[in-house]
Amino acid sequence: YNNLMFLAQSILDVKNKTSYITPDEMKSWLESHKSQYKRAHVRGILVGWGQPSKNAGEKPRTAEEASAVIDDIVKRASAGESFADLAKQYSEDVSTKDQGGEYPLMKPEDLGVNASIKAAIFPLKPGEVSKAVRLPGGIYVFKLEEFVDPTLQDLNDEIITQIGRGRAIQWIESVRKDSKAEIKDPAFFGLPEKK
Repeated sequence: YNNLMFLAQSILDVKNKTSYITPDEMKSWLESHKSQYKRAHVRGILVGWGQPSKNAGEKPRTAEEASAVIDDIVKRASAGESFADLAKQYSEDVSTKDQGGEYPLMKPEDLGVNASIKAAIFPLKPGEVSKAVRLPGGIYVFKLEEFVDPTLQDLNDEIITQIGRGRAIQWIESVRKDSKAEIKDPAFFGLPEKK
């Protein structure tokens, strides 16, 4: 059995390595799958609540107070005030505040990004501000700057992998259809013999 599995894997490996993917195939594949690779260029503002204040003697902000601050930010941003300036002024996210709330490009499949945040960002149109996203310890609001389409170069390895995987599955299915398994010695498998 192990020898047969080794041979089968070897044949599959050779089949994958000898398969050539043309640049036109790659372009065509990218065009038909572009929507699943869109990246969101966003800015965000975090207003925390329930955490100790940096100023001695100050009480922690309540969730209601944080919500009021976020509501004010959303109104001001919707009225045309610079979201980047608002982020520099109000955001408590130390990693993005100084950059005007600018986040690295986000993908829908990013596992490190909270699902509620992705659900707020990806339905937006460029220029729109999200509804408040309430998470433990803070409330976020985001502005979608633009969607960025990755280039063929950005996704080169991914495209080759996906096309190769698709071809391998097709080949396996064709071999499976053309093959007829027959048990010649049922006793070998502990099965009753055919009569």
